[in-house]
Amino acid sequence: MDTIILNTIRMVQGDSYNTLITGDAILTRKSTKYLRQICVAHVSMQRCLIFVIMDGALSSPLWDRCLKSINLNKNQIYGTKTIVYQLLNMKHIETIMIEFYNTFEPKTKSVMEIENIDQCKSGKGTRSKNSYSVGSSMLSQRGTKFVEKGIIIYMSSSLRYLDFKRLFSSLSFDLPITIVGANNLCSIDISESSGEIYTSTVKGLDNLKILILSGNHINVLSYSFFDTMPGLEALDLSRNQLPNDFMSNFGDRLFQKLTNLQQLELSFNSLNSLSSKTFLYNRNLRELFLAGNRFRQIPFNLQYTPNLRVLDLRFNDLITLTADVRYSLEKLATDNKGFNLYLEGNILSCGCHDIQFLLWMKLTIVNMDLDRNYSCIDTDGVSRYTEIITDLGAYWRQCTGESFLWFSIIMFCLMFIGFLLCFFVTKYKTYIISGLLNSFSETFLKKPSNYEIGVFIGYADRDYQFACHDLRQFIEDTLGLTTFIRDRDLSPSTDLASATVQAIDRSWRVLLVVNETFLSRDRWFLFICRAATSALTSANPKRIVVLVEHQLRHRLPAELSRVVLEDNIVVSRGNLLDYELKENLRTRLVE
Repeated sequence: MDTIILNTIRMVQGDSYNTLITGDAILTRKSTKYLRQICVAHVSMQRCLIFVIMDGALSSPLWDRCLKSINLNKNQIYGTKTIVYQLLNMKHIETIMIEFYNTFEPKTKSVMEIENIDQCKSGKGTRSKNSYSVGSSMLSQRGTKFVEKGIIIYMSSSLRYLDFKRLFSSLSFDLPITIVGANNLCSIDISESSGEIYTSTVKGLDNLKILILSGNHINVLSYSFFDTMPGLEALDLSRNQLPNDFMSNFGDRLFQKLTNLQQLELSFNSLNSLSSKTFLYNRNLRELFLAGNRFRQIPFNLQYTPNLRVLDLRFNDLITLTADVRYSLEKLATDNKGFNLYLEGNILSCGCHDIQFLLWMKLTIVNMDLDRNYSCIDTDGVSRYTEIITDLGAYWRQCTGESFLWFSIIMFCLMFIGFLLCFFVTKYKTYIISGLLNSFSETFLKKPSNYEIGVFIGYADRDYQFACHDLRQFIEDTLGLTTFIRDRDLSPSTDLASATVQAIDRSWRVLLVVNETFLSRDRWFLFICRAATSALTSANPKRIVVLVEHQLRHRLPAELSRVVLEDNIVVSRGNLLDYELKENLRTRLVE
């Protein structure tokens, strides 16, 4: 007979504790007497509310010869574990599945558990005299030999698959263990066995391909623990408590000997960093699961995993992917003709500074979950979805519009300020230079005492009376300054041009009385203006004072307006020397 299935076989269909009364909970030699007399290859007794399996209840010479697999999953087996040793040493046993049933199931399961990976069907392993296999110090002492230097566990060389999930209450590896006879052992599942310490040396797992250690609360781990398992192709370390500092510093050393590793589970370990060279020696790695951690970026160098096809980063703290990482992902997708990246559960950033990342997600050849529609936070801190942003061009303009507006305003202001500077430098070059000189030392500026004449008065011949009488009298008697008046101070035989230039050079101030006659009819007006402007120096920037009628203000020559300070152009109401005009002249001629 090939298979016997006795799933959910029990007398009482109610609460499990009643099975202790009916005897359903206990398998004894008597209750399995007839079953053990059948030559059967495969036996399944799942969900039968079995609590205790007595010694010999599942062993007989006939089963030792015929049985290849036994499945006792979904039972709450609390009794003696001697049955485990008896099953391990059956001559032709290949598969043993004794999962302890618990009403509490983890909310998250590892990918290896979900997919029920069976890589043991291909190949039968390599027989070797020095080949061993892993076991547990919780096994019955009948199958375990305690020696001075550790534990030796024996099992059948036909055994290929062990599933002891939740079977052991506290399975730690703190003593050296040697397994004898596990030449063909391919897969071990000892997940959720509450093991915390994995520091010993486990020998005999040279041909082991699959090792599931999920949910064991591993918090003390030796970086050489997996060195004796070089054939591992799939390793599950999910839902443990792997030390973050240990993985950051010794991650590359931990997996150094696992050169055949193709699938690795490190999900739900609350890790926030890994060594960048963690997978330096695992170039055959194809699937890597890092979900449920706290990574803010891909925590390793993708160049060390050229054959990677699946990267699971769900439920981490990723915000964005840098340009270098995006390039590496594209290269993996191209070289491997396909690459899968899972980002569900990350709160990504879809702010203005991540437009390139959003564009990459829309155009990349990398396969992504959720149709690439992830939760994200925009620039304003509002939660949205990446697929809502359909027009990236408009979004880019929205993001950059304000910046470019401010840039334009600033550039306009700079250009306007530059124009004003050029204008004022050109128009008031003398005053600017004198101001700079004055800021360093006042000794650069000249004073009235440095000049022989106080004020040179330039006027029209026809208006000599206002200049020679009213102005002269006010300047000399009230202000106490000497004056130069050509009609008074020059003889008829003197060269008027030379005398005028010399007088201007010797004067503290040059006062030009500009009226219609002086501006339009006096032939000496332009000559006096040019002589005055040429005498203007940075040592005396306020040298020229112009007294002009209001209606003639705009008719002043350009060469005069360009060099005379605006405050030194005094507007008068004809030849009337009133109080306001006197005060204006006082501040400009004396100070």
